[in-house]
Amino acid sequence: MKKLSVYTVHDTPVGRGGMGQVYRGLDPETGLDVAVKEMRKEFAGDRNLRDRFHREVKILKQITHPYVVKVYDSFETGGNLYLVMEYIEGETVEQHVRQNGAMNEREALRLLCEMLSALAEVHRHRYVHRDVKPGNIMLRPDGHACLLDFGIAKDMNGKDLTTGLITIGTDGYMSPEQAEGLSIDHRSDIYSLGCVLFYMLTGRHAFVRQTNDHATRMAIIRNKFPRAGDFRPDLSDSVQDILDRATHKDMRERFGSCGEFRAALDGRGAAAGKSEDRISAGREKCDVLIPHHLIKVSRHHADITRIVEPEGGVRYLLRDRSSNGTFVNGEMIHHREKEITVRRPAPHAAPSAPEILLAGVVPLDWRKVEEAFRNRANHRPQPATPATPAPAPTGQDADGEDATAWLAAVYIFALLGGLPGLIAGMMVYRRRTTDNDGRKVYKYKPRHRTAALIGAILSAISFTVWILICRTSHGI
Repeated sequence: MKKLSVYTVHDTPVGRGGMGQVYRGLDPETGLDVAVKEMRKEFAGDRNLRDRFHREVKILKQITHPYVVKVYDSFETGGNLYLVMEYIEGETVEQHVRQNGAMNEREALRLLCEMLSALAEVHRHRYVHRDVKPGNIMLRPDGHACLLDFGIAKDMNGKDLTTGLITIGTDGYMSPEQAEGLSIDHRSDIYSLGCVLFYMLTGRHAFVRQTNDHATRMAIIRNKFPRAGDFRPDLSDSVQDILDRATHKDMRERFGSCGEFRAALDGRGAAAGKSEDRISAGREKCDVLIPHHLIKVSRHHADITRIVEPEGGVRYLLRDRSSNGTFVNGEMIHHREKEITVRRPAPHAAPSAPEILLAGVVPLDWRKVEEAFRNRANHRPQPATPATPAPAPTGQDADGEDATAWLAAVYIFALLGGLPGLIAGMMVYRRRTTDNDGRKVYKYKPRHRTAALIGAILSAISFTVWILICRTSHGI
């Protein structure tokens, strides 16, 4: 046992991470067991890492929720930083699934609903967790979930939610936009939570870690998200459809909030008889695109929701998500929602919408808004068919990566009679990688592998011909 500040802690850590460890300790004032998270001095001296540590303290002190870990204290001693939290008995979701296998649908959805409740509170405080994964969700002895580790959470009140040049998150659970280093918001957490649901239902990671971080990110960005129903034939179609929407590559097609996600699970959306569509406006990957040079407008500036009531009425809600606000008829809307009244003098007449200024300077053309809603309705994704395709046999891959550059090199060397053409051709033909299910598959496209094999044969023939010519010339 040792003393850290006023806390008595065990000498052996109960958990370790890349930058420190976690000890079990005792708070002498309350008599409660606590978890003391230590950041070692070699990392505590780094300004960015210190900022992350203090950000986690700030966030956890603001959020009080039964499914979010409680923070009690923080201090610095001996050059190390310490965070004192509630000590949670139990295991992580990842540990539970590894030991017991995939969960049944009912249990997985129960835990999902608890995490949706926790993340809704996090998002209400204008934060994005950015690291939702099975290893950051604890299961208490009573079976309830608890969300951990806010070290890389992001404040949505910042100017623009971007990851910058460094991609932050956990490989395999980061959203496609997060993997690309683009702007993110709360829908990135919704994607990650969808990945957690897939893991709980199947016992598999949707995207396994590849040989390097870049390859893993490319898999998340390019590869199709696997269907849970392929591994769980008993999975209900409704849950599969909900999972498909939560993990859609395009963030605009996902649930717009944790509440909307939960409503889909409860079936309230259909029961209410309402029809809702949502479009976004901003400078990047939005339905209504604003010219990129207008930098006062945020990348994802605002969402507009169209609600068609059962009796036929239509309402519009505008939610600002920007750093500079949105003005509706002169009223500033900042990080909140406002109902918009749109009138039509006649059935086919142009709509009369209020004046909407993004960042107070850029007008939002309502005709483009209506066009975006029409496009969304015309391209609404249909539910996937429940048929389960046969898995690809080991060693075969229907897609594979492009090998055009390698093929060019193979044929150039084939023409020149170089041995490297044979080596490069066989490398393209035989090279394997690991797919999302952990199987060994060929790395490159089938037609490219065939072309590489032909090129390797031509290189071998060309190389042999050149050797014979050289020998003949030498003999002469």
